[in-house]
Amino acid sequence: TPRHVLLFLVPILLLYELGLLILLTSADGSAVEDIRARRLLALVFQLFGAPGLTLAPLLALAVLAIQHLVRRDPLFVRLRVLPLMALESLAWALPLFVLGQLVYSLFAGVAAPPQGPPVTAALQPLAAAAPQLAAAAEPAWLPLARDVVRAAGAGIYEELVFRLAGITLIHLLLADVLRLNTKTAAAVALGATSLAFAFYHDLTPAGAPFDFPLLAFYTFAGLYFGIAFITRGFGVAVGLHFAYDLLAFSSQA
Repeated sequence: TPRHVLLFLVPILLLYELGLLILLTSADGSAVEDIRARRLLALVFQLFGAPGLTLAPLLALAVLAIQHLVRRDPLFVRLRVLPLMALESLAWALPLFVLGQLVYSLFAGVAAPPQGPPVTAALQPLAAAAPQLAAAAEPAWLPLARDVVRAAGAGIYEELVFRLAGITLIHLLLADVLRLNTKTAAAVALGATSLAFAFYHDLTPAGAPFDFPLLAFYTFAGLYFGIAFITRGFGVAVGLHFAYDLLAFSSQA
């Protein structure tokens, strides 16, 4: 239910927003490593004259709160649901992680390993934009902490853009406005957002030729996330994405 999803997502959202300020922003504020999907949301808000970076973190919470009110759900929360959602998210993430490793092993030298979430092009990663930070001695836990923050941001904002907003709006247009069959509308929405999700990533890593195996993997990943969203809801989709990125980061460490 929306109230359980809301409680499940608040810690992930706070983890990213606080981690962005503390771990992914340079001391002088000149370098910020932000998730590109978050900046896209902010840009949409700014087009309508709203403070984008302020409203973007609140969008998912507002949608869930509205759903809760519309459904007139009780305020009672079953706390055991939250760890079960986390376990289910991990259970969804493991097959995708194994597939990603298999794709990389089969196409070693051709396909790049599944990468981390894209950062905003205008704002460079800390190691590139702030060499003084990279050169300084860092605690051993700091790279891991940054990866956890990046994974949290990708889980929240990429699922918000491509699944919650993308699939919902395309399905609304096709099924409610154009009167297409509901299943057809869902299939088109799923396919379109999966391709958009694939091209959202860098498919020419390090200036290499266009990476077709990587395109295929990210398209499949988009389908996988989308199926989780349609069948199990936004909370599990975010948890799955978060867990997958953590596994992918750990494999590259």
